[in-house]
Amino acid sequence: LKSGGALLDMGVAEGNFTLEFIDDADKVFMFEPDSSWHRPLKKTFARYRDKIVLCDKFVSNKSSDSTVSVDDYFGDNIPTDIKLIKMDIEGYEQSALKGMKKTLEKNPKAILLICLYHKQYAEDEIRHILSQLGKFDIKRRKGYMFFSEDPELAFPYLRHGVFECRARR
Repeated sequence: LKSGGALLDMGVAEGNFTLEFIDDADKVFMFEPDSSWHRPLKKTFARYRDKIVLCDKFVSNKSSDSTVSVDDYFGDNIPTDIKLIKMDIEGYEQSALKGMKKTLEKNPKAILLICLYHKQYAEDEIRHILSQLGKFDIKRRKGYMFFSEDPELAFPYLRHGVFECRARR
C-alpha cells in the first residue's frame, strides 16, 4: 500500500491489521459484524474517519439483513484500486470468496491474505475456490495454528495459518 489504494479488512475485531496500513491506504473498508467492536473502532480510527468505511454485516456469498457479499456491497461501484484483502472471518472465508468474484476481477493486482485455520478442511476448500475464481499463485505463510474451537477438530491438529494469494500475470 505504499502507493495508496484501498484495503478490505474482513473480520476487523480491534483493528490491529488495519492500523498497520492505515497511513498508506487511501480508503479502508472494514467489515465487522460484532457490534461490541464498533465503538472502540470508531475511537481508534477517529482521526482517519475520512478514509474509513465500517460495514456491520457478516461477509458471505449472498446478502441478507445480516450478511453481505462483497460484490453486492459495492454494487456498480466496485473500486479498482484495491491492493490488499485480508480475511479472518471465523470459517466463512470460503463463502466470502464466492461472493467477491467481480471485485477480484476488477482488482487483479490485489493481494489476498486468507486465514485457513478455522475449519479442518479450509485449506483444500479455499484452494479449490481460488482455482475456480482465476489463476492465483498461492503461498502458505510460515507457521501453524492449533484451533481448539473447531467442533470437527481431528488429526492433524496443527493447521497452516494463512494463504497469501496473488493473481498470476
